[in-house]
Formats: sequence, structure tokens, C-alpha cells
Amino acid sequence: MDRPDDMPNENISYARPRLSSVTAAVRVLKCFSAAEPEIGISSLAKRLSLAKSTVHRLVVTLTHEGLLTQNPQTARYRLGAQLHAMGKLYNPNP
Repeated sequence: MDRPDDMPNENISYARPRLSSVTAAVRVLKCFSAAEPEIGISSLAKRLSLAKSTVHRLVVTLTHEGLLTQNPQTARYRLGAQLHAMGKLYNPNP
């Protein structure tokens, strides 16, 4: 997948330390795509090489904040409405 030039590259090492819980939460969000809009806890845990309990806590927090939502029929998660609202605020030419 191609990235726009203004998107950070996750392979770049930054001089400042990063908060691991925030990094883990962002990694969860980046798992979702048009090809895979819904993902379950087990699949996320396997893909991210994290414990299911860790992924569950992250997903519960992201859901509580509106960044994810759970499909009650499949128990899988998808990106939430809050991300859409935040995305609408993006302005490449401030």
C-alpha cells in the first residue's frame, strides 16, 4: 500500500521515546482496511503479536472513546464514527 508523503513511516526510529500503549492502540487501528473492515480480538492479537487480554483492553478503550464499534451480530470490531468525525477535520493545506 502506498503512503502519501506526509504520512509517517512506522519504520523510522524517532529520537524521543514513544508511549507504548498509544503505539499499541494506533497499531490496532491500522489493522482495519477496506478489504477487512471487521476484525475479531483473536485475529488482532495474532496479527499484532500481542496477548488477547492486552488487545481486549485496548479494543474496549478504543470502543469507549468511539474510535471502534462492535458488531453485535459477529462480535467483531470496526472503525468507529469518532474516527470519521476526526478525519473530516484533516486539512492538508492549513
